[in-house]
Amino acid sequence: MNRAVSGVLIFLLTTSLVSPTTTANESPLADAGLDQSVTRGATVLLNAQGSYDPDGEIDRYEWSITTPDGMTRTPDCETCPRTRFRPNSVGTYTVSLIATDEDGASSRDTLYVSVSPGEEPEISVSGPQHPRVGEQAVYSADIQTGAAPLNRIVWSVDGETVETRSLSNIDSSDTISQTFANAGSRTITATVSDADGQIASDTFEIAVQPARTAPSENTLADQYTPTIVGDDLVTGSTPLRGTYSLQSTASSSQIDAIRWVGDASTLGSGRTVATNWKPGDHTLYAIVTYADGSRNVARFSDGSTTIVADPQPTVELSSFDSYTAISGSAVATDEYENLRSITVRLDGTAIGRLQMDGTPGVMQRRQVSSFDYSDFDSGDTYTLTVTAVDARGQTSVLEREITPTKEPKIIESGFVNGPVDSYHERIDPERYTAHHVVKVDLNGVDPDDVEVASVGMRDGIERVSSNKQILNNQIVLNSYWVGQSPGIYNITRLIELNNYASVVDSTLQIKPSPPELRVDVINDGTSGYKGPDWGIVVDAGDSFDPDGTKLKYIWQGGAMPISPDNKTGKFRSVKFGRLKIEDKYELSTTKEFNYLQEFSPEVNNVEVLSEGPYKPNDTVRLRVATKPYRFTKNTYHNQFELGITPIGVSGNVVEWEEKIVSKPGHTPQMDDPKRYTGIIEIEASALASTTENPKIRVYNKKKAATYEETPIPDLEVYRQYGTIWTNISIKDTKYKVERPTYNWARATSADERDQYLANGYSVVDTERDGFEYTLEERVKVQDAQYEIKSKTFPSKPLHSASLQTHSDWWSGGRESQKRTRTRTEQEWRDSKTGDGTFLDETRRIETEPARYQTQKQYAYAYDVEKTGTRTVTKTKEVEVTKTDTKYVMKCGFEGICFEVPKTYTYTTTVERTYTTTEEYTYTVTRTKTYWAPQRLGWDHWPTGDQKQVKVSDAEYKTQYLYEYQEEYTDVVHTYEVKTRGKVSDAEYAWQERMTTTDRMDVESLISADNWRIGRYGPNLKWDMQKQTGGKTTTVDCRGYRPRHLRDCRRRCDSAVRCRRNAEKRNHWNENCRQVVFRFSKYSRNQRETPKSARKRERRLRV
Repeated sequence: MNRAVSGVLIFLLTTSLVSPTTTANESPLADAGLDQSVTRGATVLLNAQGSYDPDGEIDRYEWSITTPDGMTRTPDCETCPRTRFRPNSVGTYTVSLIATDEDGASSRDTLYVSVSPGEEPEISVSGPQHPRVGEQAVYSADIQTGAAPLNRIVWSVDGETVETRSLSNIDSSDTISQTFANAGSRTITATVSDADGQIASDTFEIAVQPARTAPSENTLADQYTPTIVGDDLVTGSTPLRGTYSLQSTASSSQIDAIRWVGDASTLGSGRTVATNWKPGDHTLYAIVTYADGSRNVARFSDGSTTIVADPQPTVELSSFDSYTAISGSAVATDEYENLRSITVRLDGTAIGRLQMDGTPGVMQRRQVSSFDYSDFDSGDTYTLTVTAVDARGQTSVLEREITPTKEPKIIESGFVNGPVDSYHERIDPERYTAHHVVKVDLNGVDPDDVEVASVGMRDGIERVSSNKQILNNQIVLNSYWVGQSPGIYNITRLIELNNYASVVDSTLQIKPSPPELRVDVINDGTSGYKGPDWGIVVDAGDSFDPDGTKLKYIWQGGAMPISPDNKTGKFRSVKFGRLKIEDKYELSTTKEFNYLQEFSPEVNNVEVLSEGPYKPNDTVRLRVATKPYRFTKNTYHNQFELGITPIGVSGNVVEWEEKIVSKPGHTPQMDDPKRYTGIIEIEASALASTTENPKIRVYNKKKAATYEETPIPDLEVYRQYGTIWTNISIKDTKYKVERPTYNWARATSADERDQYLANGYSVVDTERDGFEYTLEERVKVQDAQYEIKSKTFPSKPLHSASLQTHSDWWSGGRESQKRTRTRTEQEWRDSKTGDGTFLDETRRIETEPARYQTQKQYAYAYDVEKTGTRTVTKTKEVEVTKTDTKYVMKCGFEGICFEVPKTYTYTTTVERTYTTTEEYTYTVTRTKTYWAPQRLGWDHWPTGDQKQVKVSDAEYKTQYLYEYQEEYTDVVHTYEVKTRGKVSDAEYAWQERMTTTDRMDVESLISADNWRIGRYGPNLKWDMQKQTGGKTTTVDCRGYRPRHLRDCRRRCDSAVRCRRNAEKRNHWNENCRQVVFRFSKYSRNQRETPKSARKRERRLRV
């Protein structure tokens, strides 16, 4: 199963403005206790009270237990210093303890618990000792479970296995039915095994007696020997179905009945039977009863009654991971317990294999083969194949397409700009935005599995946006950060992807920003003030510091504050006013104010002096005047000067000067307002051809950025279109052709071409001749590196087991060490006596467990005769009296006779139906159940239910916990295994080997895995020329009409091109010859429109 590849990118941000000084915490010392050896089912006591913390107290304990099969479990109390657990399998348990102090520091200690098999199971066989030939005998086995769960029971007769069954812990007995064909001594053996491989057997000797009656005459059973035809070995996939038939020369009339018996149960009747077998060994025979009452037992032709049901093994992946390594566990199961091997292959290469020794048992029923392989190309697709084979060669195969990936690699991490300013919405975002980039080589990991999250955010810095880009199997994580205040911030990024984690640190520096000066002019000083009150009033209250500090306003020169908050000031001097603002970090911004540079009066009007409409060659005269203005000192007028210019069109300034504005009838005074006025002349053709809206600009000559603009009034200007030709005739036309002379060259490489270009040549033609390929070969630049790795085991069985399961490891020998130590032990005692300290803790333990008997529910059928009443419908005959009419002949006195009706009465018998009740007797079959250790009658059958019945109660006693110390010396043996492990893979690199234009060579080489095309491009050749001079020739085109001029020009161009090619290739083509153009006279004595004249001019132009 491919594990989902997911990734989390976590940002942990800490600021390093202040670095506190702390005392380093000392980790605690964990003590899990000494290694222990117990039997299966015993209680293992764990005590971590020997752990301590040198500079504090231990805050919590964490126990974890790894079982011999690699599973993880916990003791009764996972976080208690003293706890216990009961091992339920044989092997070595690894118990780990993690002790953590109140500061979060922790340490680990490990102890090993070796668990050996416990009490063995017990079995006892009973049954009839003198069965007769042809009669069914039932034998029972009473089983006592030992320390381990029961596994299976095997029944055998005279050493030949006749049946194998699986058992459970609730099974306390088992039975088998046998029918013997011949008299004599027999040995019935029952062997039971548990999960630890411990076995117990019991043998029961019997003497098979002859049949009850021996007929004196030759019976049909003596004349015929029936046999069973069918598969005595059933293999393949489940269900394991077998079909069997009876083969006999007796006729159907001679055979009275056939009963098929399998595993002591009736399977069916008739000559053919089909059944599904469970995995294991079974018994099958047929009892044939003939017409004379004699019977035969039909067996297979070899005399056997054994059926072997052996399914093919099953295989599955219990765990699988394809991230960084192809690893996992393959589980193979064989219900017949004859598993032989498990092999795991990756594209045909074996990466895991487990071979069994062939001994029947648990090891051959279920096995796990672990594999771990990392020599693969990330992102490629492979086929993983798991194959299981049993002793009969039956094979099961599991295939899976996988795409393994390796750990991503960080190739870049950090800020790509900085230091940056503090964040403020009124400054350019580029000033305060810090751009952080993390580039990760995915190594085949799905980029959609990478997620980005931020944690540990602190005040003063935040991430404003982020995005993710996928480029060439790389993921680029862009994030953008801003800070509210200056400082240095350490950003720790933890990149996690499944089991992969990497930490990278980046530093973000936010520098103090200078204050931003924003000024709003409230009064520009040209109105509202006179004499000594004159001045410019400005408001600097919109100024700010991006760092968020309070600003200090400093007014200098001729400026002074006029508001309580010091943000509004007045400039009394024209040239020397200055405003300075300063922030907390002593950074400042200054602005000097010179009114004569900042002032430009508005344009009052633009007057058109000339009259229109205008022809293109006419001149437009415009008078421009500004609005009146006035300064406090006349000397300021000498320092102030305005300029004027047209915008969007060219023109000449004829007149431009400053004049006094006085009221009509008044003598001009020096303190009267003044204005600039003047005249500008512009060509009418310029106004007609411009595409922009022309304007007049009045600007301050000391500061051109200070200006005022006004649009030029709309004017009517005529435009000239084309030329009118009349009475045109052409008598003779000659063309003077100027042809340059060239030096020609051909470049066959880019370097040669560039050299020619540097010498003044130019490319005339480029010829492509196929492609040029540069081939690279993948060569080994460094061999793989190996080192000797070793492992140690505390016991010889673990050492041997490791060598058996890892064929690439070898034994490194044994090391012995004698240790004398003092240990503190605790034990439970039956009385308060002996050395040691009583710990004031008692317990009640079970000295004798409650005894239970497993009883099964059996059922049997019996008949019950009952009497009932029912309603029936019956018929009977009864006599009834009826009246009818008939006609009789009556004669009168006159002798006249006639028929007359006559009524008469008669008696008849009719059938009548009636309902009545009656009693009747009937028989019903009832089923009755009972609980017993075994069936009480041969025709009784189990219902499948079972229960535990307590035979006796458990017995308990009180124990007391004592602690004591003892000194002991032991020898510790460690067993070492070694292997040769790869430290680093061989390194390969692509190196350029050759350059060719032969496509066949390229395809031949790159068909090998170690060759590739490094780069390729078209194989180009360049024809180049350099002009060395020129020559002039005259071409006469007489004899050609104007409509043939295009053909004339094309032929002329062909001749020139032909000569150039000849000169370029240093030869002359005989087909190239000089072309003479002649034009016939052409006259046109009619009026032409400008449009047709232009067309004709284009046709005549060569």
